Amino acid sequence: MAAKKAAPPGGLFECRVARLFNRQGSFVRRRVDLNRRFTPSRLTVTDLDLLVIDFGVDLRPTRTIVECKTGTSVRELDRMIWLSGLAKLTDAQRAALFMSGRASSKSRQVGRELDVLLQDEGDLTRREKSLGIDRMPEWGSHDPELLVREDEVRKASRTLGPDVERAYWFLRSEFWHIPPSLAVKRSIAAITALSRLNVRGVQADEGVALSWLIADAVTAFCVAAVELAGNALILPREDFERFMVERLAEGLASYAHLQRLSEVVDRLVVSTLNAAGVGHAETVGALGALAPRPPSYADALIEVIERLSERPRAARHLPLIVDYVFARTVRQPGELSGLRAFPVDSPGDALALARLCMAFLKGQAHLHAPLAGAFDTASEGTPTSTLFATEGGHPTDALPVLPSGGQQTEDDGATFQLS
Repeated sequence: MAAKKAAPPGGLFECRVARLFNRQGSFVRRRVDLNRRFTPSRLTVTDLDLLVIDFGVDLRPTRTIVECKTGTSVRELDRMIWLSGLAKLTDAQRAALFMSGRASSKSRQVGRELDVLLQDEGDLTRREKSLGIDRMPEWGSHDPELLVREDEVRKASRTLGPDVERAYWFLRSEFWHIPPSLAVKRSIAAITALSRLNVRGVQADEGVALSWLIADAVTAFCVAAVELAGNALILPREDFERFMVERLAEGLASYAHLQRLSEVVDRLVVSTLNAAGVGHAETVGALGALAPRPPSYADALIEVIERLSERPRAARHLPLIVDYVFARTVRQPGELSGLRAFPVDSPGDALALARLCMAFLKGQAHLHAPLAGAFDTASEGTPTSTLFATEGGHPTDALPVLPSGGQQTEDDGATFQLS
């Protein structure tokens, strides 16, 4: 990896705002791409600076989009009007603009009328102090030192093949704009595809990029699983399980549409086979070939999600904890002592839920053992640098390697698809 260099002022300001929301207990993703979501339509904005997700005790998510602006030429009124419309476009419930310059009372009033929170650097500093960030400046997964490495991960993903590049853009863009049932399926597909890649002989930077992407895919899986657990919390068990089976059986078309298509094909099959004089038993056996079916892991996934719903106070912070642990294992190996800086309900239960998710992904998506094992020993103050063999400060043993000299196993169908 490249030598460390100082983060640009805009990047540092963005990281400070991300840390603020993180330290309030929110899950935060930076640089969520919009262009690929709305292609071929053209947008003047390329991405969301921050997407903030808060899960309530009922596990229902509240999404906030945040724009971060530095410099002296910020037109805050224009940006707030723009943010108000963008919130509707991205299904966000809230919007906020953070600017390094001073915000006037008039601009704040306009922001309230638009339902857009306007904050300046003075507000940010005051809020940081109220959270104790001046005394414990733990960055979590939004350390400014990671900005350069994030760009290197993007570049390295291009050299690892089309599956990896598709997974990269799925995690940067599409995942955050689709329903959770589809998001959880595609995140499992991404983890499976990335975990089965043979990385022997690749450059060190590419290997780190691959581990980074797998960690991001696992974190994304947890976000979708917690949102689905919100449905498990409010629906009778049988209704939820039926809901999940139908949603998991869907692809680009809805379950109802696929079921109707299957019935039309079945009628055509019956007519054709009857005309050919085929017996009744053989005809019946040919029916349902196109009936929508959930993936083989459906029952296990449903059980995991139901377990999350049984501990909602812990599950609501699961994505934050998973993101933090991976920040201290894959991205920037260190200690977990900073976890106490985050207001996590029932951290012990949250780590237990994380281990449950890792066990599922290890068994169903071939998640590499060192990545899953990060949560087996995770507790406050545990040095996680010992969980991975490192080279130059970066994890290397965490890289997934195929068995049998790199040949794909017989059940390998891990070409990552976005559909």
